[in-house]
Amino acid sequence: MSYRLLSSFTDPILPLEVLEHVIGFVGFDVDGEEWGTHKKLETLQICALVCRSWVAKSRFLLYEVVNLNNKRKATNFINTIASSPRLGEYVQDLRMNLKGKHEDWIYSAHQVLPSLLPNLYRLEHHQLPSLHSVFFTLSPQFKIITSLRLSMFKSWTFREIARLLNGFPNLKKNVGGRL
Repeated sequence: MSYRLLSSFTDPILPLEVLEHVIGFVGFDVDGEEWGTHKKLETLQICALVCRSWVAKSRFLLYEVVNLNNKRKATNFINTIASSPRLGEYVQDLRMNLKGKHEDWIYSAHQVLPSLLPNLYRLEHHQLPSLHSVFFTLSPQFKIITSLRLSMFKSWTFREIARLLNGFPNLKKNVGGRL
């Protein structure tokens, strides 16, 4: 039995912009009134495996905003972008919420992050226990950061905070959370 009629059709080709919009739509949960607040990481990972034309948009959405809330996640993230530097180019917004017990690790991570995240424009830290001298030397290396958010920082002097903020040459917005 021959299926000539079916074999004469080609697969429909959608414009890349439409495919990217679809990937963006299926990659996020609707959260009340605000669309696109929660990524469906597993869905985006699957989209990246579907076909080559889906990889770039899926990776962009996976890495555009990165939330690191434990040391294991943070270590895996740094190892991943160190071994695949192109992934670090997607990261635009880095949010770290690592408790004080990882203080030494946080400071050592900041020594490698500027070179791994060339397009990082927003940095957010929650519960950073103290201001370490590494921030004063590394903040100018985050050249394109325009937004900095710090919350629940304790035992920082006004002078330290002012010095830190002055170290970000392109900072346009800084938001201090709970002190």
